[in-house]
Amino acid sequence: MTPIEVRRIVSAELGIGEELLWTDQPIPKGAMSQALPIFLFGCIWAAFCIPSFIANIASQSVTPDLSSILFMVPFVLIGLACLLSPVFTFYRARETIYAITNRRIIIIKVGFARTVQRFDPGAINTLERTERQDGLGDLLFRRTYTTDSEGHKNVQVEQFLAIPNAQHVEELLKDLLKSYSLPDVSPLGKIPGLLIESRLAIRERIERQFIILEEGNTLRIRRSKKGDWRLRKSAVGSGFGCSAFLLPFALLSGGMGSGLFGQGTSPSGLNTYMSVAGILFMLTSVSLAAWSIVTLLFGWFGSEEWLITEDRFTVCAQMLGLRWTRNWSGCSLRIGRKENQEGSWSILSISDPNYRFGDRLVVLQTDNFEDVQELSDLISHYSGWKTQIQYS
Repeated sequence: MTPIEVRRIVSAELGIGEELLWTDQPIPKGAMSQALPIFLFGCIWAAFCIPSFIANIASQSVTPDLSSILFMVPFVLIGLACLLSPVFTFYRARETIYAITNRRIIIIKVGFARTVQRFDPGAINTLERTERQDGLGDLLFRRTYTTDSEGHKNVQVEQFLAIPNAQHVEELLKDLLKSYSLPDVSPLGKIPGLLIESRLAIRERIERQFIILEEGNTLRIRRSKKGDWRLRKSAVGSGFGCSAFLLPFALLSGGMGSGLFGQGTSPSGLNTYMSVAGILFMLTSVSLAAWSIVTLLFGWFGSEEWLITEDRFTVCAQMLGLRWTRNWSGCSLRIGRKENQEGSWSILSISDPNYRFGDRLVVLQTDNFEDVQELSDLISHYSGWKTQIQYS
């Protein structure tokens, strides 16, 4: 891409009042060095797999054993993918754009689908610069640790790869951090890494995630599906919840039901109890499958909005002309910041102590506590709800 095209793509991602300080692309040849370990592994892997695969085919020229050939195909493909990893890295670097603004870091990956990553100053937890003899450098600005189900710790890093004049870019990031300061007083105490931004920038970021309409004494909020906020729970609409996970159980239940019904009605094993059990399992399967399909359809075609007033909280969900509405009163607001070995996140929840399914009506999650505070202040202004703050 030409510099003009790069700036045009980056400019489309800037907010109101946001200034572009620096933008560039990784040098493809320099980025290829990142794939060197995989390439070397692929050389060793292919040195064993490909000759064995060719010898296997040659030895079966008369009566080929298709199963043994198909068994080795995945191993050969893995070796070829490792050998081609520098090529993949080369083309991925050509489609990557780095940018620094006066508010955040932006990484854009174009191609078949465009991916945009934004990192606010609070996401910068380290600065490590590595310079090479060819004048290029890598600049690492974020490192996070996660733990898998087996207890193994994994490291994930965010960085600028193979950029020219890495020292200058490092100074820009330092200036970005200096332009923000830690709060003197925070409702959660002094939280490391919690940075204060201007209310205008925070409100602008929130309005990219939500459509907010202030109509008299009513606050109307609709969540955008393309955003950093995650809807973890809702009493209506998306609150059909994780029922998509029920689809495998529906298929399993249907299989068990048809098997029991078949055994119960067969001439050799006529059994009324098995037949009834089979019918019950199949009815359960149909119910779970229908519930799962409705959930998936809502995720694709549905929308949800919240109406907030002093005496009522209303959740409205719409899908394909159908509409669900539920009302609550006596709600409260909870905001908090949680941290563990997998990272940190902030939560905003609307709760009703009389709700029979865990008291929480809506649970929203995002990475920025400032966004949660700003949205909770806006909701409190219209609702008058008490706000509880939790930190763990």
